[in-house]
Amino acid sequence: MTQENELDINNQEKNKGKLTHFNEAGEAHMVDVHAKDDTYRVAKACGTIKVNGAVYKAVSTGTAKKGDVLAVARIAGIMGAKNNSMLIPLCHAIAMTKCDVEFELDEKNSSITAICTTACVGKTGVEMEAMTGVSVALLTIYDMCKALDRGMEIGQIHLLEKSGEVTARTFGLCRIINDIDGIGTPFIRLIMIVHNARVRFILQIIHRIVFRPDSVGI
Repeated sequence: MTQENELDINNQEKNKGKLTHFNEAGEAHMVDVHAKDDTYRVAKACGTIKVNGAVYKAVSTGTAKKGDVLAVARIAGIMGAKNNSMLIPLCHAIAMTKCDVEFELDEKNSSITAICTTACVGKTGVEMEAMTGVSVALLTIYDMCKALDRGMEIGQIHLLEKSGEVTARTFGLCRIINDIDGIGTPFIRLIMIVHNARVRFILQIIHRIVFRPDSVGI
């Protein structure tokens, strides 16, 4: 990792919690992510549409006059996710490696939940693509069923999962490991790929072993 990349990663750590889509002059701009390494990134989002009994029956039995509602909504959601950067002005155009849209029907509450999972290998995440996919899928259900119910309610659109970011601490640990004979680049690439919330605990233990061996009885 070059000194320029290291400084950029450190600045990203310092700026966590700040609105990165505004520059120092307060002007909107697209965030420059060139210094980030490509990592495997995954995001999952969901949202729900509440419908009346007639719509629920038509969707669940496949008898809507416009056709198979969920099949069309699935394709629409995928198309929406793929075109996210054309809809949200400051989003990067991302080459997704995966986009799945699934539906869960809740007869008791007369509702349909759309779940969109997106993935890519790149410098920035795909959470906006996932949420756009959910939004377009739900809007498509509304459009195809509005003759039966114009009071359908779309809501609870939110991010469920996001993984794949690499922090400055991880880069620091990778530089230490890179200097250890017999490990090198393949191990660093493995860390890049699997780094997410579920493995941070392991990385913290390794960090303690490297920097504070007394704390773990070594």
